[in-house]
Amino acid sequence: MKVLGIDLASEKGITGMAIYDGSRVRAFSVKSDKEILEAIKDERPHVIAIDAPLSKPKKGMWRKAESELLKRKIKIFSPLLPTMIPLTERGIRLKKSIRGKLIEVFPGAVFDSAKIPRKNTQIAVAKLVKKVLNANLEGAGNQHERDAAAAVIAGYLYYHGKAEHVGDRTEGSIVIPKNKL
Repeated sequence: MKVLGIDLASEKGITGMAIYDGSRVRAFSVKSDKEILEAIKDERPHVIAIDAPLSKPKKGMWRKAESELLKRKIKIFSPLLPTMIPLTERGIRLKKSIRGKLIEVFPGAVFDSAKIPRKNTQIAVAKLVKKVLNANLEGAGNQHERDAAAAVIAGYLYYHGKAEHVGDRTEGSIVIPKNKL
């Protein structure tokens, strides 16, 4: 079973990626959509878990997903915040090119459920990967790669029925852990 996690950046940023193959999580960075799509094609994951808005709100600044997370005291940004618009547009564009089971996730919710600071260390994330996946973490030298590893955890939990969809699936939902990690 394979899960690919993506911490998508806007066009100019570094995108963190991580692949879980059943025994390890290997994290790495890429820049272009082409590199992302090639990794998906090469790895052929069962689940692709992406940290980026994959849709816009039907009306207003917030989708139901973000509103529900905020009610649960999980801090998140609106997909229409001016600094988020390029990321949201890239996520929507990539969604059209990705073949396979694609879910939107939020690493912040994974870290919050494990009581790990969102800006964390490789050691903290390696411990979480070991605890949840019983796997070793390779790489994750920057926060983007650590967020991609958290996206892998959300995708793994989703695959095993231990995650929930928050929001409205017609507008766009975010997958988060059902329970504390």
